[in-house]
Amino acid sequence: MKITKKFIKTLIIFYIFSTAISCGKEEPVQSTVNEFLFKIQFFVGDVKILRGDAEISVNQGDQLNIADTIITGSKSSIDILYGSSGIIRINENSNVSIASIADDKNSDTVMNMEKGKVFAAFTKLKGTKFNVKTPTVVASVRGTSFSLVSDKSGAKVAVLKGTVTAEPVKDGNIIEDKAVEVQANQKTDSINEASVDKIAAGKKTITVSKLTTAETTDLYSETKNLKDSIDAIPDMTAEEKEAMKKEMPYGTGEKTVVSPKKQNDTNIKAQSDSTLNDKKKAAEEVKKQAEQVKKERISNIPTM
Repeated sequence: MKITKKFIKTLIIFYIFSTAISCGKEEPVQSTVNEFLFKIQFFVGDVKILRGDAEISVNQGDQLNIADTIITGSKSSIDILYGSSGIIRINENSNVSIASIADDKNSDTVMNMEKGKVFAAFTKLKGTKFNVKTPTVVASVRGTSFSLVSDKSGAKVAVLKGTVTAEPVKDGNIIEDKAVEVQANQKTDSINEASVDKIAAGKKTITVSKLTTAETTDLYSETKNLKDSIDAIPDMTAEEKEAMKKEMPYGTGEKTVVSPKKQNDTNIKAQSDSTLNDKKKAAEEVKKQAEQVKKERISNIPTM
């Protein structure tokens, strides 16, 4: 019996001692989960995802992988989350594939767009870049709001906020020494194969000009829609949503698009104020005339 008690006492001491040691140790660092994953947030219309030789179903919350191709039909679009760092809208009649995804080695993410239009907004990408590559130009960003259109006439970059590096592409190869920086509220000209040949030969450069009012309005409208899409993300914290929306000028106080109703209300108020001012001026004029008539009558009264 004494041996049993001694044995139990020894076990208790050993347990207490081992517990104290384990409490003093730091927990092993968990491997970092790739935060730059593509996930479907929202889609409408005719949207197809090709994976290898097969077409897979399109579902909200599904993850997209390297080599997946997204194809949108007429009047169709898809919003894709890029981890907690950004959101990309692929508009109608587009063909976009995922060429690479950034990882813990700080490589870059690349989407190849054969044709179509993408609009994207990103927060700071922590040392990596996000690239959208077309047959004639690649747009590279580290955090900004921009659009890229590619069609038969060529490719065009438009920037709403931040800076985008636009580099010409010839036969699939990027001509890095011919790159230009496209700033906020600027766009490139349409870059096609003929213009790329001239750029490569040193006979031309990528032209950058100011966005027109109509182009800016369209971009703000696109931003507004994406902002609403961010609000609907189920598995993102409020802080992450706000950080993402902060990179999108709409709703931050930098510039907003006035709705037709609000503009109409503003016009009505302006007209009302103008009418009131006119009436006030007319009343003052009548009062002056009355005072003048009164003065003239007094001056005409004969004195005794």
